[in-house]
Amino acid sequence: MQWWHQLVMDIRLNKRSIVVSWNDLKVCMRVRFVPPHHRKELLLKLQRLEFTLTKINMHESKESKITRFIGGLR
Repeated sequence: MQWWHQLVMDIRLNKRSIVVSWNDLKVCMRVRFVPPHHRKELLLKLQRLEFTLTKINMHESKESKITRFIGGLR
């Protein structure tokens, strides 16, 4: 809550641009709450998943892999 109040105050003082869309808010929250190494870890997990699927000879479309992976993240 403190972060949100600080964000609103920064916007009022013109220290930060206005958050006008859901995507803008997600970017602000990602910068604040997601550690920088998290993206790299997720990419490594995706690569391991693809390797495992190849190893067991399971073939699926790239779209379905990405959809399943993103579903797991949510």
